[in-house]
Amino acid sequence: MIESGTMPKRDKVLPRQHVTRRRLARWQQERRKRRFYVSAGIAIIAVVIGTIIYGVYDTNISMANKWVTTVGGTRFVGTDYADALHLCQLGFYGNASDPREAPIIVIEQNELVKQRTAELHIYVNDSEIDDLMRTAVQGNATLNDDEFQQAYQELLDSMELTDKQFAVIMENSLLQQKLYEYLLADVPDAGENVSQIYLEILTVNESQLSDVQARVDGGEHLADLQGNYTYNEIGWMPRGAFQLPTGIEEVAFNLSVGNVSDPLPIGNGFYYLVEVTDKGERPIDEALREQLKYNLLPRWMAEEHEGKVERNPDLNLDKMYDWALAKIGG
Repeated sequence: MIESGTMPKRDKVLPRQHVTRRRLARWQQERRKRRFYVSAGIAIIAVVIGTIIYGVYDTNISMANKWVTTVGGTRFVGTDYADALHLCQLGFYGNASDPREAPIIVIEQNELVKQRTAELHIYVNDSEIDDLMRTAVQGNATLNDDEFQQAYQELLDSMELTDKQFAVIMENSLLQQKLYEYLLADVPDAGENVSQIYLEILTVNESQLSDVQARVDGGEHLADLQGNYTYNEIGWMPRGAFQLPTGIEEVAFNLSVGNVSDPLPIGNGFYYLVEVTDKGERPIDEALREQLKYNLLPRWMAEEHEGKVERNPDLNLDKMYDWALAKIGG
C-alpha cells in the first residue's frame, strides 16, 4: 500500500548525451593514434628481436656454415676452420706467415694427402696409429698400459682433444709420411743423368723494367746487367730442385738457350727475367738430390693445390678468424 502524500520513487535516468560530429571525429582520431602507437611499438620490438636473432645467426650459425675452401670437390666450412685453428695453436702444424691463413692451409694439405693416398690405395691401419700415439705420449720412456692410459688421458685433457681427434692427427701424419716415401721413388740417384738447365735470374722493379727490356732487346744478356740490378746465377738445376715462384720453372725449362723470358710478375711491383745459358743431360750430385728430396712435398702440394683447391673469394678472413678464436676460447 502506498502511503498518502508520498510518490513512488523512480530510477534516476541520466540525461542522454548528444555526441557531436566533432567529438566523434576526435574519438576516432584518438583510436587511430592508439592503434598507430601500438603497431609502431610492436614493429620496434620486432626489429630489436630480429636484430638480436640476426646477430646471433651472423656471428654463430652463419660463420659455422660459411664456405671456406673446397678441395677436390670436398667442401669445408667455418667449423672445420675453427678445428684446424685449434690444432695450429697446439703446435701440431708448422706456423704460416699469416696465422689467419694457417688453418686453411692445414685443411687443404691434409685433404690433398688424404685424397691422393686413397687414389694410390695407401692406407694406415689401427696398429700403426696406436704405435705412433704411444710414441707421441711416452717418448723415450717405458710405460705400462695403466701408466700410458693415464698419461694419454692427461695429454688429451690438456689439449682439449677427444681420442678420435688425436687419432685423426696421427693418421694424417702417417699418410703424409707414406706419400713422401712413395714420391721418393721418382727422385734420381746421385750420379744419374738428369735433364738440367743452367739458369740465371734478374730481379727488377716497375721503374727499372723498361730500361732492362730495352737493353735485352738490344742484345745484352742478364749477366751483362748484373752490376746495376739484382742478379742471381742459379747454375745447373733439374726440375724441382728449387722453390721458385709459381710458373717460373715452367717458363725456364721451355726457353731456348740464350733467350731471355718476358717479365714475370712476382708481386709487390717486382719482376723476374730468366735466361737459360745451357741445357742438357747431366749427372746429378748428392747436394742437388738432397735439395730435390727437401722440396718434394712442398712442390707436390703446390702442383695439387693449383688444380684441386678453390677458396671462397668473398670470405672475410678477419671475421672468420675472430669468430673461430672465440669459439675455441683462444
